[in-house]
Amino acid sequence: MKRAKIGLAVVGLLALGSLAAAQPQPPQPQPQPQQPWKLGVGLLANQGGGVRIVQVFDSSPAANLGLKPGNVLISVNGKLQNDPLAVRDEVFRSDKSVNLIYQDGADFYQVTADFEIVVAAPPAPGSPVVVRSVEAPKVKNIKKTKVADPRRK
Repeated sequence: MKRAKIGLAVVGLLALGSLAAAQPQPPQPQPQPQQPWKLGVGLLANQGGGVRIVQVFDSSPAANLGLKPGNVLISVNGKLQNDPLAVRDEVFRSDKSVNLIYQDGADFYQVTADFEIVVAAPPAPGSPVVVRSVEAPKVKNIKKTKVADPRRK
């Protein structure tokens, strides 16, 4: 009889343990990776080649560089571009500077600039989530030069 009670108690404890394990646990906060900065434009593939800027966000690096909707990005960091996702990826890989060639009407311009990356303040002590976010970089040392179409070398 004692063995039966002990056996039931053990089974009961195992069942409770299974129930506790089956209860949904609140998700544990995970550190998030540093977010890469963005140029601050909406892009679409351009029928004649390059990538058309369809939107420039206020106070973005693109706005500070003088880019406007209708401009066509031809080259980013020396690489000819025809795919909006490739432009995004190349900009994400840019560290502290960017070199763009774009078309504005019939004219082509090369613009280079350095960026000061600003990391947002860390979370308050005791905060359950560790997040490092990167604000839009401050644009410095902008140089803009009229150039020939780089596709016609």
